[in-house]
Amino acid sequence: MPDDVEMINGPGHAEHVAWIRERLARGGYGSRTRTLAEINERLASAGTTLERAIEQQLRGGRPIAVLEIGFGWGPVLIELAWRFRGEPASFAGINLERKRPVRCADDLAAVAEALDLVPAERIAEFRAPEVHFYDATTLHFPNESLDLVYSAVSLRFVEDKVRVIEEVARVLRPGGRAILDLGEAGWEYPAGPATDARHLTDRPSYLVLHHGCQLVPLRDWFAFAGGERFTILLPPGRRCVMDLTKHAHGPLDAGLMLDKARTMLMRDVPARPGDKPLNGVVRSVYEIAPARMTAFAQR
Repeated sequence: MPDDVEMINGPGHAEHVAWIRERLARGGYGSRTRTLAEINERLASAGTTLERAIEQQLRGGRPIAVLEIGFGWGPVLIELAWRFRGEPASFAGINLERKRPVRCADDLAAVAEALDLVPAERIAEFRAPEVHFYDATTLHFPNESLDLVYSAVSLRFVEDKVRVIEEVARVLRPGGRAILDLGEAGWEYPAGPATDARHLTDRPSYLVLHHGCQLVPLRDWFAFAGGERFTILLPPGRRCVMDLTKHAHGPLDAGLMLDKARTMLMRDVPARPGDKPLNGVVRSVYEIAPARMTAFAQR
């Protein structure tokens, strides 16, 4: 077990359940308590649900490992762990910060009861997923040790999104899959000259690629960058969802260099009429390595 996983007892279970329910009654915690159904809706353009993706991995006939990046209070991890409790599947989650109500894996039992995800009389049967607390740009898992990785909220807040994608590709086993939410409406900017020297595009994309201020669409680039080892899809849809499948051993080199000068908070990107304020969301901008751009142009 990784050394950053704690399996310690926190406050008394009943007291912890009461504390969580009191916080829920106050409101304002919706982003941390999204249900499995809500997360499936956010990731729907991948053409599957998380349950079906797990079932597909289980058909391989061996134990599987599943990771959620940005688990919040853990409701989706809990729902999946409970649903697949009789299967050879292990679950883990990563949050950036260790704070209540989930400071260790045992705390998930209190969340499960407080959110009515597991019947109170069966809490003793609940096998809590592992929980980790660190920056997901360096995943603390061995190479090719996971079968499914998903993230539905957190990557929008990460400056170096491509580093996370490359890390996810590293830890996937051949045959493994990742489903990653990367943005909302407006992510499909067109190829061609940038419309602004600093902001590059007026589209509210959280991830932008360019070469010498020539915009390169995300779907085109990642389909190319995956090579023979990976299939990387960004299906059409309101949300920008990456569906990555690993076919062979080895890492992913996306061929992208973080453009720190143009990477900025979305609140600093000129807003279009009707755009919502985006607290903490980062537009990550990358320049394509020259040699890779030449190969892309000749494909």
